[in-house]
Amino acid sequence: MTDVRTSVAFTDKRKEVFLEHLRTFGNKSHSAALTGVSPRTVTKHEAKYEHFREDVEEALGEFLGALEASAVEKAVHGKDKIVVSAGKVVMYKGEPLTEKNFSDGIHMQLLKATDPEKYRENKSVKHEGGGGVLVVTNPTPDEWQARLDKAAAEQVEKLAADKAAE
Repeated sequence: MTDVRTSVAFTDKRKEVFLEHLRTFGNKSHSAALTGVSPRTVTKHEAKYEHFREDVEEALGEFLGALEASAVEKAVHGKDKIVVSAGKVVMYKGEPLTEKNFSDGIHMQLLKATDPEKYRENKSVKHEGGGGVLVVTNPTPDEWQARLDKAAAEQVEKLAADKAAE
């Protein structure tokens, strides 16, 4: 059985459809699939046609703008959520009761993105009593293993010294 691949022309109309999907989803592979073309076709056209590459960048920028606006909306203004109690929607004056739901996590991420110097996660601790600055790092697994090996060797040496002193 032979592998027969069919190709679909990536016409200007299909490119517009692709760009609309890209503005909506922000993902080239997904947008290509929805358009009926391969991601490889999109990549080839980006490399070959500067104007198309610019359109792709613009569409991704629009998606990012919409994503940021949505994040601000959820973090700062909140999102209405219908109140449910005992499995039933709570009604008030004939309408479902709602409450504002905010996202503290998104809020903090927005602060870090807007003013990273002020809201960054500090990796150092200052010690006022002398001795300088203690820098706290996140060691890799190999670094942890090296530290454990060193501590074990020091313990073995100490035990040997204590035994020799007896």
